[in-house]
Amino acid sequence: MWFDHDVVCDNSRGDVRLQSFVNSPVVGRIHTTRSWFVCWKTGDGASGSDNFWYYTQGDEVVSRPSTAAWGYLPASMLQSDSHPVPGLPKCSWA
Repeated sequence: MWFDHDVVCDNSRGDVRLQSFVNSPVVGRIHTTRSWFVCWKTGDGASGSDNFWYYTQGDEVVSRPSTAAWGYLPASMLQSDSHPVPGLPKCSWA
């Protein structure tokens, strides 16, 4: 895929999920607390957050190696004053 935008945000460490819902398989893990995100889409509300999820690549592949740890983090894991994060496009497949 090709992405022409990204943002770098502070974030919590955690699991990257295959899809934008809480019970989706974990495909990667973020170990850093400042990561880049390329787009957003809506999905399940997670951990009391709204329903925005952010597409990124994890630092570690946990399962499904073909995904190369690409997947979604819930908005509750990003530190932003608003969601979706200003300047970040909606995922084209969302």
